[in-house]
Amino acid sequence: MAKLITGKGLKKAIIRGLIYTGGAAAVYAAAEYSINQGKDLESICSVEIAPKHSRQELEGMVKAANTPQEAFIRVSMDIKFMGDGGMVGECPQPSRWLSLQESYSLGEGDCMEGAIAFAAMLSDNPEYETRVVWIKAKPGLKDSEGNPMSAHAIALYKENGKWGYTSFNVNTQNGYGSSIMDAVHEDAEDAIRHCNSGAYGEYTIVEFTPEELKFGRLLQKKMNEKLEWRQL
Repeated sequence: MAKLITGKGLKKAIIRGLIYTGGAAAVYAAAEYSINQGKDLESICSVEIAPKHSRQELEGMVKAANTPQEAFIRVSMDIKFMGDGGMVGECPQPSRWLSLQESYSLGEGDCMEGAIAFAAMLSDNPEYETRVVWIKAKPGLKDSEGNPMSAHAIALYKENGKWGYTSFNVNTQNGYGSSIMDAVHEDAEDAIRHCNSGAYGEYTIVEFTPEELKFGRLLQKKMNEKLEWRQL
């Protein structure tokens, strides 16, 4: 079971390598800062984000995204994606998961926000099925810059009976920018396995309702639920 760890518990957990999230060094630094300042990380990451778009405006954006490709383009243009360890105010990512309304209000997020926003964009369209997937890298793998790989979030989509996926990342020169892959896979697990050339060894599907995807708050509480991790 994945568990949301905060405060001194988060600091100790990072030292022991027990969290399933990316940017551990930056999260550790933020936790250290919060503790030294007498602040509780959970409280910091629970501060309400003032909405910049009304429910009606956001629903209009969702209805305007008629295909996975349109949803991908819209999310890619409207959200600035940060690298591992980015910050939302004083809250280190990925200690907070943002709904579409929240990420659109801030204009930024990381891979989980991209996956949530993409799924939200298609949540009212009966032609498509989407899933938000949290994947964990195989032990010992490193990226092209030599940094340990940890975890990532993607969104699956089902089109004409087959599965494709989207992956949102900071646009860098090492090839890890955002991408959408065509729906050519016979099942969802095969699509997940294909992500990043088989670098990931475990996955879990994080269940969200359409309302949560679009307008939810404190979605990181899903980390406290009994998530079923499966081997690839």
